[in-house]
Amino acid sequence: METFKEQNNLINHLSVNMEQAIEAALECHRMTLNCLQYCLGLGGKHSERKHVNLMKECADICQVSASFMIEGSDFAHDLCGVCARICDACANHCASVDDQDAMLKLCIVACRKCAESCRNMEH
Repeated sequence: METFKEQNNLINHLSVNMEQAIEAALECHRMTLNCLQYCLGLGGKHSERKHVNLMKECADICQVSASFMIEGSDFAHDLCGVCARICDACANHCASVDDQDAMLKLCIVACRKCAESCRNMEH
């Protein structure tokens, strides 16, 4: 049986992980929407349907995941797993569109950070 101190340390650790995941999800939401607008302005391969849809899905799932975590939903951990997979897909697709573009690089970093934070919440 865990001691009170061990239980308290576990709760504090979970709280830190959750705060980090919420912050990363909100930042990814913001950055992905900014990048989406940027890509639509560029046109061409940057605004192809698959790329636009994936960035929109990524922004949406990040916002919903953050809300579920903030609200303390019983489904937050499950949703974080989905969020991590979509963020990974978005980062990979952005890299395939143009891995040298500065705005896409910022989006890739935000997506990867969110995916990592969400994977920590999945358990």
